[in-house]
Amino acid sequence: MAGLRQLPAADWQCLGTYLRANHYRMRYGSYQADGLLIGSGPIEAAHRSVLQVRMKRSGQRWANHGCDHLLRLRVAYKSRKFDLVTQLLKNNQAKI
Repeated sequence: MAGLRQLPAADWQCLGTYLRANHYRMRYGSYQADGLLIGSGPIEAAHRSVLQVRMKRSGQRWANHGCDHLLRLRVAYKSRKFDLVTQLLKNNQAKI
């Protein structure tokens, strides 16, 4: 908290803007009540199991745009948010 007090006024304004725009993502009490993990450890473990295992298989080669698309699909699939997969496919189909 002491470090926050030393921020310049412009940084305070930027921080306030960020907090107002993202307050709906910061309901940590309700996330924990729902049994969700909010610490960095589970997130880093998920990164290893969900992303790195898929991306680092033997013989895999990825262009940046292909990697980005695959990661979005993988996260949506593992999160059981299939509507995101459908939306991503529709967006990419429109670009072709």
